[in-house]
Amino acid sequence: MKKNASLSIGVLAGISSGMLFGSDFLPAQILSSFTSLEFYFIRAFFFGAAGFLFIRPAFRAFRAFTMRDKLLAVALNAAGFWLYSLLLFWSIKHGNAVVSTIVVGAMPATIALASKKISDLGAPFIAGIALILAGLLTLNIASFSVISGAGFVVWILPFVCLLLWTWYAVANAGFVKRHPELSKTDMVSIMGVLSFVIMISVGACTLDIPHLVHHEQFATYALWGFISGVGSSWLGFWLWNICSKHCPPSVSGPLLVSETMFGLLYTFIYQHRLPEPNEAAAILLFGIGAVLVIRAETRAVDAIPL
Repeated sequence: MKKNASLSIGVLAGISSGMLFGSDFLPAQILSSFTSLEFYFIRAFFFGAAGFLFIRPAFRAFRAFTMRDKLLAVALNAAGFWLYSLLLFWSIKHGNAVVSTIVVGAMPATIALASKKISDLGAPFIAGIALILAGLLTLNIASFSVISGAGFVVWILPFVCLLLWTWYAVANAGFVKRHPELSKTDMVSIMGVLSFVIMISVGACTLDIPHLVHHEQFATYALWGFISGVGSSWLGFWLWNICSKHCPPSVSGPLLVSETMFGLLYTFIYQHRLPEPNEAAAILLFGIGAVLVIRAETRAVDAIPL
């Protein structure tokens, strides 16, 4: 019961983090007059501001790390936050947004597969992963003509992003489990402060800050920066770390489909429309696929199936 309860807490935390991550589907639609880099800048500002509220215990925890763990924490911050965000930004701006969405959207599958040995891949697990990937392709079926015309170079940055976040998810889960002494706020606050330092430095060198401050939509820009920085980033990753602590990556990875599912739901609400047939089919495939994978994994650890 204890193991089952722990896994259930992790699954609920993973779904809740996906609910918050999904809100990031909206700023691109609402803040169309701002660049992605400008949005990541304000997001990192509020993410770091939330982290600074807990800086003293987080700094004590960071100082107690070995040098290897300090370097690993910095690498996790790059792979999961600022470097991933910047590469994705460049990928969308200079490459192809559709290709980037489809490649990076495969994370729920790659994270699960990266954490498993080939010999441990049972039929229900493989079927669940296949349904998640089928949902991703179904969601983007109208864009296949765009994908077919994309050159080889266009695929490089999205795949780098995919590798970075896949590694982050697996390595972060191991890091959190190896450090049970960390409080629930320590790790996410460390990530927030590191992201703040990096992205504020990048923004100060590349962005016209006075222009941003005097932009006619600055209030909306700041509001969504706060929602994303405090809600999606700080609270979302706080919940994600709880998920990583209680679930193996083979479970937490597929739970990321909840981000896409909630993102689509928020988009439908914002655009005042019902889902298109391919969108409804994709959501169904995502849901069934995630359930199959999680059931397979909970049985593998002798837990009660969800």
